[in-house]
Formats: sequence, structure tokens, C-alpha cells
Amino acid sequence: MKNGLLKRLVGVAAGVILVMSLAACGSKEAAAGKEFPTFKAEDFAGQQYTEAMFKENAATVVNFWFTGCQSCIEEMPDLEKMSQKLAEKNVKMVGICTDAGKEEVDKEVMKILKSSNVTFPNLKIKEGEEMEKLKGSIMAFPTTLVVDKNGKIVGKPIVGALNDESQEKVLSERIEEAINQAK
Repeated sequence: MKNGLLKRLVGVAAGVILVMSLAACGSKEAAAGKEFPTFKAEDFAGQQYTEAMFKENAATVVNFWFTGCQSCIEEMPDLEKMSQKLAEKNVKMVGICTDAGKEEVDKEVMKILKSSNVTFPNLKIKEGEEMEKLKGSIMAFPTTLVVDKNGKIVGKPIVGALNDESQEKVLSERIEEAINQAK
């Protein structure tokens, strides 16, 4: 009897700690109005990217994910559909796979992208100390940021998959804010 109560208390305590840690996710490094960090990256086709890519679009949606995140993988087909719609507004979707860069992981990334029919760029970061700090500050996946054409982060990070109406609404509002802010 005492053992069962102790297990429940430990479970509740662990749940409270988890919720508290998620509430603060990325809030320091990915603050609204802060410049997106400088970086050098390449996609899985070998094309090079830097923070200069933001200038090319009315807004950019940056989705951080990793290969061991089931929610990240499950949302990929939805992100692909979203990417096609956003392109009509000159908004670009970009994925950043936080565990990419090792041959074994890169093969897994390619498998995930192919099976999800993803065509939007997914990047592996090559250089950027501040970018590494940003990646390290993300404690829950997927996490999505909206960046305006001037390279500024708009709003707080969106934590969780973008495959429900409430998350899509928040994303749409941030994109509109980014477009209006950069005019």
C-alpha cells in the first residue's frame, strides 16, 4: 500500500517537473524581437544556406526537429502541405534537424524526408556558435519559430506539432505579424 502511494507521488512529482521545464522552453534564446542567430548550413541536397535567406521571403517558418521525435516525424506530411500553401504568400518553410551532421543520422533524416514526401529545405547546421546555443535551448520538439524578412524572431516559440487548428491559428497570426512588421 505504501509502495503504491510512493510510486504515485514520484510520478506526480516527475510530471510537475516536466511541465515546469516545458513552460520555459527556449524562452531565453528564442525571444520575440531578437535577431535569429547567424549560421552556415546545408540542406540534404548540398545547397548552402545562411541567415541571409530570410531577406528572400516575406516571412520564414523555421521548424526545429530531431530524428527520435515521433511527433516531429508525424507532422512532416502536414508541414509539406503547409509549405505549399505558404509559398503562395512568399513564406518559406525550413526545417532544422538538430541531430543531423553524422552519417548515420543523416541517412535516417533522408529516409524520413523521403517517406513523408518533404520538398521544403531541411538543414544541418555547419557553423554558428549562437545557432548552437539556440538549438541547445530548445527543450521540447518540435519547436517552430517565425522569422521576418529582417531576421527578427516574431512572437514566442510555438512548441508542439503544427497539425491542429489552434497551433495553425497561432502560426498564421505570427506569419501575418512578421509580414506586417517588415513592411
